[in-house]
Amino acid sequence: MGSPTPEEAEFFPTPAWCVHRLLEAVDLPAGDWIEPAVGNGDIVTAVNAVRTDVCWTANDIRPVPYLDCYQSLLQHDFGRMVSQRSWDVGISNLPFSKALPIVRGMLQLCTHAAVLLPLAWPSAHERFDFLRAHKPDVLALPDRPWDFVRDVAWFLWPSRGLGLEILPRTPREERKRDAAALETTRYRGPEQLGLLEASS
Repeated sequence: MGSPTPEEAEFFPTPAWCVHRLLEAVDLPAGDWIEPAVGNGDIVTAVNAVRTDVCWTANDIRPVPYLDCYQSLLQHDFGRMVSQRSWDVGISNLPFSKALPIVRGMLQLCTHAAVLLPLAWPSAHERFDFLRAHKPDVLALPDRPWDFVRDVAWFLWPSRGLGLEILPRTPREERKRDAAALETTRYRGPEQLGLLEASS
């Protein structure tokens, strides 16, 4: 097998427990939500498992399948997206290399934003000015979603004054169950989905 593509290298399916710990800790409003980097729809599915008051727009920069778990599907570079509409909540597990422009877009288009990123994300020089101007709350997950990735946290805007918080531990049984569910949710590029042929 060859080296992974950039999309494959930054595609980490989101275990449902990561989303559920966030939703237990923060009361995000009902209404229109968007997932700017929807991938295989893991976050949407996890939210829908515990909430029935969300109307979804899914977006991804690459071709992804339309799924029953959301109401509409877009294909845009969210970091450059210009839209006449807005959303109550934007939530995503972002590709690390594209995170800052996507977060900027979320803060323009969404009343609330929640993004799952490495806990060390604020440390880079190029993000310093942005994060000083737009301070998030940081809710760290004490359990790692992926064995090969450093510690992660939910970054939330606007700040509720929470600062840094540590979310509760997730029982091993729940983590194992969600990991097993994600075994079938590996990266599926457009060539595997048949979308390249369909769009040509």
